Amino acid sequence: MLRDYDNEWDGEYDVWHGPFSRQSGKAWFKALTRRHIPSDTVYVRTGTTIEDLKRYKVLIYPHPAIMRDETAALLEQYTREGGIIIFGCRTGYKDERGHCYMRPFPGAAAALTGISVEEFTMVKGTREAVSMKWSGGKEALTGADSFNDVLLPESDSVVVVAHYASDYYAGKPAVTKNKFGEGEAWYFGAVFNESSAGQIIERLGLVSPAADWLALPEQVELSIRQDASGPLHFLLNYSEQPALITLSEEKTDLLTGKKLSGTVDLEGYGVLVLS
Repeated sequence: MLRDYDNEWDGEYDVWHGPFSRQSGKAWFKALTRRHIPSDTVYVRTGTTIEDLKRYKVLIYPHPAIMRDETAALLEQYTREGGIIIFGCRTGYKDERGHCYMRPFPGAAAALTGISVEEFTMVKGTREAVSMKWSGGKEALTGADSFNDVLLPESDSVVVVAHYASDYYAGKPAVTKNKFGEGEAWYFGAVFNESSAGQIIERLGLVSPAADWLALPEQVELSIRQDASGPLHFLLNYSEQPALITLSEEKTDLLTGKKLSGTVDLEGYGVLVLS
């Protein structure tokens, strides 16, 4: 998850992208955590390098309303070299002073995403929320929360992944992905909810890094840290009820020294550290 100071301060006053960023951040965290896919938060700074970003297969930058040209150039390099970047609505419509500039949205991210924003609509008051229909995988309907960018592909490399399914812009592109070098740039034209984040996760084929030997229920978080001996897998049960986990490989619980395999009961609010 990418964040930056420019958008932090601007989002404190902007009635659009500040609340949007908070909602989308929670949605992505829940969608990833319930699937046992650990995530980090990385702040983009002046000194951020391509090596800082290449550690990650996917970068999620939900609503960077302020998009500097140098930041866009760094993200282009990351994507060109095989990374995947995901943007949400309202990307790139301001400069670093928080002023809306005379550039087609998404501003500095336009070349990377391969789209322009044809039209946009705020969803509030008595206006009913619209939905989007996903293709390019298992077809599904999800909500298009709070704000709707109507997207216009500007390149043959752009694939429309979802269309709006209701209102006057039904059938218009809502989610796109653009082949950029060896990587992909996604643009999601609304505020993320857990279901829409899940649709992207499935289409990217993201799975838990421990999926080949560990099965967990939703209420158990998987967190991974590294030490000199290798990865350490922290399992945290957030429920007061016991959780049943399954290990297809023998692991050592570093808190007790016990060898564990097969089905294991993790007590309510219990913790295991496996290596």
